[in-house]
Amino acid sequence: PDGAKALGPSLSNLTSLTRLDLSENNVGPDGAKTLAPYLAKLTSLTTLVLHDNKIGPEGAKALAPS
Repeated sequence: PDGAKALGPSLSNLTSLTRLDLSENNVGPDGAKTLAPYLAKLTSLTTLVLHDNKIGPEGAKALAPS
């Protein structure tokens, strides 16, 4: 979650980002919840890779609207 807190605000500046790979970063459900509002603002994002992050159903629910 600490990494997600640090990364989230930086994502706001990447408005033309189309792919984001956060694989194997131990994001977890809390990190997913933290990142969700920032990811929702990335309207050009077409690919988000999150494998091996153990976000679980709770994290997936938070990311779904994004």
